[in-house]
Amino acid sequence: MYNKYVFKNEFSIYKNYILENKIPEKYSLKEKDHKLYDTPDCYTKWASILMMFDEIKSDSMKVVDLGTGEGPLPHIISDQGHDVTGVDNMRVDHPFKTSLVQVILRDAIEFLTDIENESIDVFTDSCSVTHFDFAGGQNPGWKSVLSGVYQKLKPGGYFLIASDCHTLPERKRDGEFLLGEEIAATARECGFTLTPEFNGDKMEVAYRNAGRETDLSVATFMLKK
Repeated sequence: MYNKYVFKNEFSIYKNYILENKIPEKYSLKEKDHKLYDTPDCYTKWASILMMFDEIKSDSMKVVDLGTGEGPLPHIISDQGHDVTGVDNMRVDHPFKTSLVQVILRDAIEFLTDIENESIDVFTDSCSVTHFDFAGGQNPGWKSVLSGVYQKLKPGGYFLIASDCHTLPERKRDGEFLLGEEIAATARECGFTLTPEFNGDKMEVAYRNAGRETDLSVATFMLKK
């Protein structure tokens, strides 16, 4: 269930993962945000990354979450016994007061330059990177992050991504969102391996805003160095 666009019939799988692991009970969000656990856009991104992480995790991994915000993802991974750093350029506060995650207030692209090469086991991104650097129909932020992450990952390390993406090239406008195929191509250009290769099938794709004039969907990626 990765290196592809999310399909409609997969919503229930992601929702069940969230419920079976009692994540809403263990990681209570602020009152105004707790409803996000019932929002397919959010639970799909969080659950897909956690499910990918379940496949590749080993003991005491060093993990960096890019664009942490106030979401639960890095805190869930930290509670599994991993050394987790979150980086965000807007906030370092979060509702998980017993969390051991080190949250750093810094631009994520700049932060990558501070990390020692080949020192991180896993990077994660739940739809932050796509907002980092875009203008004029281009999104150079993806290449900056993918090349930087590749340098900082240990050999055999992973970059796990769940990101909003366009599905139709004619709908692309300001460059903030790319096609899933474009992200996959840039990842390969930076040296990453995708196994399996990215599947661009859109027949049963789940759109973020059903009924609106948008082609945005969520694509998931497991990139290996």
